Order: sequence, then structure tokens, then C-alpha cells
Amino acid sequence: MQLNWNSYGVVWTVNSLFPRSYWDTGVGTAWVARHMVGATDVESLIHRAADARVSTAMNYNIGSMQSKSMWNLEVTTGGVHAVHTVDAPYSHFNEFKLLNVSQFPEASSAHRAARWAELRPSNVLELRAFLSDRTDREWPVWRNHTAGDDCFTEVTGIFDLHQRTLSVWTSPSHASPPEMELSLDFPGVPPAAASPPAKDSLLFM
Repeated sequence: MQLNWNSYGVVWTVNSLFPRSYWDTGVGTAWVARHMVGATDVESLIHRAADARVSTAMNYNIGSMQSKSMWNLEVTTGGVHAVHTVDAPYSHFNEFKLLNVSQFPEASSAHRAARWAELRPSNVLELRAFLSDRTDREWPVWRNHTAGDDCFTEVTGIFDLHQRTLSVWTSPSHASPPEMELSLDFPGVPPAAASPPAKDSLLFM
């Protein structure tokens, strides 16, 4: 998992996708991730993520500190991609949602998506409760190698585009204040251009 931002006011998080069609050669996702750091705006970020040499798939939650806007980007093998403008509570797990791509089944994603549909969080506290949820004992949202799930939730991060902060937890986020709260501004670098006040915009993973 990646929690990313740069001095140009672009923030993004990343989660894996599992297409059945992928290349043994080409540019790997770690190299793409490094390339994206140099993006000067959202358009540049999408262009870098969707390079035609990309060997497999990733999903990106993208935010702009200038416009306080958000997008979801799916990229698959060869740079084929789709973008969704996020203007309401939105979720994306480890399965394709925008592109019609043959993919390996992902039981945890299906269960987490079902739990999102049940809870439908619409504010920060509800979001933190969802990200900490373990009601589904076999395939919980907060994952810790239970039953058939062989993955762990290492960290939860919430970007606040208005406060220009990233809050981080390594335990369920509903139970405690963040363990770290990081400024998204860089010392000595002027903050991204201000924009008119708007409703809270958050990115999560």
C-alpha cells in the first residue's frame, strides 16, 4: 500500500488489481510509482500512471489540494485506463470497477464491498468505523490473517485536503486518535494555491 503526496499539491493512494492478462516484460508498478512522484498536476499524474509500457494493473485514489477534487483511476496492462470523478462517498477494493477486464476473483474484496454497501459511511467517524470493521469474521474490512484471508492491514491513512494533513493508524482507527498526523506541505515550498471553501474531501485506502 502507498500513501503519496508531492509539493505540487497532488495526493494519491494505491491498491492492487489482478488482471488475468499481464506482461512478463514491461514497466513494473514500483517503477511507475516512482515516476508518478514527479507529476505537476492531476493530468500529469494520470498520464504517468497510464504509460503504455505498464506491465500490470493498479488502482489509484487521487486528490488535488488546489481544487479539493477527487478521482478514481484504474490502469491495466498496456496503460489502458478509466477515470471516475468522485463527488460522493465512493469505495474501491482490489477488483476492477470501471474497466471491463477479466480478473482473478478476490473474495476479500467482494466481502468488503458488501460491508460498505451495508454501512455506507458518509462522514469521517463513520469512515473510520468502516475501516476498522470486523463484523464479517471470515473476511473483515480490518484484516489480520483470519480464516481464509492471508493478508494484514498494516496501516490506515486518511488524507484531509482542507486541513492539508495525513492521519495514520497502525491499529483500528475507530478506537483511538491517529498515531501520526503529517503535514502535506513541504518546508520552504509555498503551499499549493488556495481555493474557495468546500465540503470535506477525504481520500482513504
